[in-house]
Amino acid sequence: MVSECRCIREPKAAPIALIFVIAWRTVGFAMVLILAGLKSIPKELEEAGEVDGASRWHTFWLIKLPLLKTPIMVTSIILMLSNFNNVDVPMVLTAADRAMRRM
Repeated sequence: MVSECRCIREPKAAPIALIFVIAWRTVGFAMVLILAGLKSIPKELEEAGEVDGASRWHTFWLIKLPLLKTPIMVTSIILMLSNFNNVDVPMVLTAADRAMRRM
């Protein structure tokens, strides 16, 4: 039998636990999409920035970030839409499922 975490039942700790679990479920997916976007940036653009005298900060801010706008937007939309399906997380954490079965 799985023991229950009593901290989930406390009103101040429950939102923190929910945020942690949902972040744990989604951060990996977001990292894969953003990493794919970073890998798709041609090295020639970074080299051109270096030739023009851009620092690492300017290379990121003016070359990489604008090219990452699409992957960041796609990731944001997918994760926002997937959060509509996260109804099961609070139910599992708070054992609402077991309470509904007793009724």
